[in-house]
Parts: sequence; structure tokens; C-alpha cells
Amino acid sequence: MKKLTDYLRNKKDFSDILLVSDLDGTLMNRKNEISEENRAALGEFMDLGGRFSICTGRVIDTTEWLRVPSNSLAILHNGGSIYDFEKKEIAWTMPMPDETAALIRELQRQFPKMAWVVYTAKDHYILYENEWSDWLTDLEGGRGGRTGFTFDQITEPILKFVVPASPEQIQEVKGFMDEKYRQEVNPGINYTVSLPTLFEFTGSRSDKGEALKMLSRMTGVAMDDIIYLGDNMNDYNALKYAGLAVAPENALKPVREIADYVSVDQDEHVMADLLAIMKKEFFNNR
Repeated sequence: MKKLTDYLRNKKDFSDILLVSDLDGTLMNRKNEISEENRAALGEFMDLGGRFSICTGRVIDTTEWLRVPSNSLAILHNGGSIYDFEKKEIAWTMPMPDETAALIRELQRQFPKMAWVVYTAKDHYILYENEWSDWLTDLEGGRGGRTGFTFDQITEPILKFVVPASPEQIQEVKGFMDEKYRQEVNPGINYTVSLPTLFEFTGSRSDKGEALKMLSRMTGVAMDDIIYLGDNMNDYNALKYAGLAVAPENALKPVREIADYVSVDQDEHVMADLLAIMKKEFFNNR
């Protein structure tokens, strides 16, 4: 708490802050919803002059479906793109490296019955359909990807790719990748277990931390004026680079350890908790 209050004391008011939050596991509860309490807190934060944005692995259509209150550019694709919801246009992308194609083909050969899903700036493609691809579609609000395509038919640059599967299968994929990169030089591809049933791949130059730096440059907001909220390892660099790092109580242990402030559990309205502290500092203690 002290790091948070000390940070706020160095800010004039809400207009000095750009708040950037992860969605799943942080702003959203375990029902995959943004609570009314968090929505109300975000609305009040912006009415008071604050700027708010999101940083998520989700894509354009699934993020629009959530109707996230925002008044700044948004980081999508786990750092692979920055999107302007007001203009409804992609402002910046960082595609995965050329070596991605060879890795996807190798993974398809190694795990042929898994539902590999490839994301480009405006579309996503389900290369193999099963119960887990259906689960992912439900997670994304019913916004299913394009089917009936082979990998070689995808011509747009790839921003990320994922595999939804059982926790046991996810660990198989992780074990395969860990062993692969023990024996080979990593060609610039990051991978992480973002949910127990979702394994994600992004380019090492397009993680959330690097995208946050780009957001800072594009908005003209200094990194010190950015508060970042996140719960998972794919948030780690963004939390490290931001002026202030906030994690929900349910965050992974390494994430909680680097956080300047650990808030309430994701089901207990993280944004409402943070706004209450801000209001106390800006209105009552000055």
C-alpha cells in the first residue's frame, strides 16, 4: 500500500495517470465478465480525468463484444497490435518472426489432433476443430474463427497463435517446447500458459511489455505515468516497465512478488478497490 500512496502523492490528479489493465484474471471475474462495480469505477475514473486502456491477448471482435470502457489506444494480441477503438482501426502491429511458420508446422505434426488457432490482425483461423476449439469460441463470446483453412492458405502476417487443450495436453506442449529450446536457439518466439487450458505463442519483440513502451510513445504518456494491472506471466514485463505495478490477489506468485500493490481477488472488483484508494489520496489527504 505504501508504494501506491507514495506514487499517487507525486501525481497532481487523475489526469496524470494512464491506467492499463489486463482483462482475463484481472479486470474480469471468473464468470468472464467485467462486474458492474468495475465498470462503474472505470467510468468514474475517466470522468475524473484519468485515461484508461486495456492490454489483453484478446482480439478486436471479442474485445468489442465485452464493451470495455476506454478512452485510449488498446493493446491486443498479447502485445502483437495496438488498436484505436474510436477510429476502429489498427494503429500498430508487430508480427511474429518468419520462423513461426516452421514452428507451427512442426507442432501440427507433433500434436495433430490439437486445435491450433492462428491470429492475424483482423481474423483468426481454427486449423483443427475439436471440443477445445469450441471452448475457446465460448470464451471469446461466440466469436468463432474461420474454419476450413490449412495453415498454408493464411497469407496475412501472424500476430499470435494458441492451442486450447486439457491441462495435461497443455503440459505436454510446454514440455515439448522447453526441450526444443534447450537444444536449439530460440528464434524469437515466446510461449506461455496463459490459462490452465490455453497455451499461447507470440513474438519476443511483441510481448505486453514492449507493446506498453510503444503505447507510451504513441500516446505521449511517460512510462512513469502508467499504472499497469496484471495477473499472469505474460504481464510480467509490462508490470516491470510501468511506473506502478498492481496485481490482483489471485495473480501468480512471481507477479505478486514484483507488484507495488496487491489488490483484491479478481472476483472482488479490482478496479473499484484501486479507485477508492486513489480518491482517498487525491480528495482526502490534500
